[in-house]
Amino acid sequence: DNPMIEYVASVKVDGANFCVSIDENDKFHYSKRTMELERGDNFYSWESAMRRDNVPEKVKKIKELLPDVIEVNVYGELAGGKYNHPDVPKEKVSAVQARIQYAPFVFFYAFDISVVNKEGYRYYLDEDTFDKVCKEVNLIRSIVVKTGTLQECLEYPNDFQDPVAQTLFGLPPIENNITEGVVIKPTTPIWLPNG
Repeated sequence: DNPMIEYVASVKVDGANFCVSIDENDKFHYSKRTMELERGDNFYSWESAMRRDNVPEKVKKIKELLPDVIEVNVYGELAGGKYNHPDVPKEKVSAVQARIQYAPFVFFYAFDISVVNKEGYRYYLDEDTFDKVCKEVNLIRSIVVKTGTLQECLEYPNDFQDPVAQTLFGLPPIENNITEGVVIKPTTPIWLPNG
């Protein structure tokens, strides 16, 4: 544990891995963990989630905000689709996962961004830049719960009331809606000597 390296712990959502990309020709690509998706593919109401939060337009704006970038890949999770609370109307979508309840609709929760510059070099954005561009375009991003050394982030509990529904959507809490845990990463990407 190098105390000179700062880490961040963010809320992990129980969802389906998803990526939204925009290439050098401003063409969008949508992918699940194992393959690229085509319009009409049945994968957890992904097209509805993209429209609901206008995600493609936000990804395009991120590309415009970053100088010398020709490609942007926003990695995250599709989540939601179920929220059993008497004061929250249900929606006609399939739940991505049902163990933890986030919202009655499916949404995209970004946790990382990689870009390709004009020289063809691919790199991940540092935490400050990631946070800044997400806020600038109003893209839902992972909720940070702790910043500190690796040891401090490792000591953060994994069994707390999940904050996603209240923090992101202002929904009333559901009792015993315990989070999946946290994801810990350095605030500045660290590379092994082999790249």
